[in-house]
Amino acid sequence: MIKMITSIDYQYRDASNYKFWGEFKVDGRVTLDEIKGLLIHHEFFVPDDIGVPSLVPQCRNDDDHCWHEILELKYEVGNSALSRHEFIRKLRLSQRKWSIY
Repeated sequence: MIKMITSIDYQYRDASNYKFWGEFKVDGRVTLDEIKGLLIHHEFFVPDDIGVPSLVPQCRNDDDHCWHEILELKYEVGNSALSRHEFIRKLRLSQRKWSIY
């Protein structure tokens, strides 16, 4: 069944400012205002903690990190593997791990 989804564009930027881009899709409509308070410094998240692909390359330096940032939310019709409820639940649970506020 085709339905409304949110396509989330995100990126990983390493310590040398090299950038890697990705996208994941969530059922329903998710707004940045809705999730901003659940992100690290209202901007970053750790993909492994919420079940989406990490963009961190295999070749890392000691000063690289695992934080990713959301670039854009787009609304479209399609299919997704992650429900809106599960996405927000995972963000809330991950806040305890991140605890950098």
